[in-house]
Amino acid sequence: MEHPERDKAAITRRDSLPTEPANNADDKRLYRAPALEKGLDILELLAAEEHPLTMSAIVNRLGRSTGELFRMIQVLEHRGYVAQGPNMNEKWRISRNPMYFQ
Repeated sequence: MEHPERDKAAITRRDSLPTEPANNADDKRLYRAPALEKGLDILELLAAEEHPLTMSAIVNRLGRSTGELFRMIQVLEHRGYVAQGPNMNEKWRISRNPMYFQ
């Protein structure tokens, strides 16, 4: 069953959300997902780097605790988004899995 008024309202709300991420006190987004943002921060950082990063480099650049980033990176690795090469001295990089990044 279609609900044109409800669908129109949902589109209007979605269109009014900011499309650019804001990292300051003036951030007026309606919804927040801190865990998702943390995971995306890790992925964006690794994607922007030419060389893999150590855990401490990731922690320092993102300004987060080792504990929270360690857990997040473990999940990202389990899901295939990041990888740790055997000869990289525990350095992290974006996965080369074509299923996720093409």
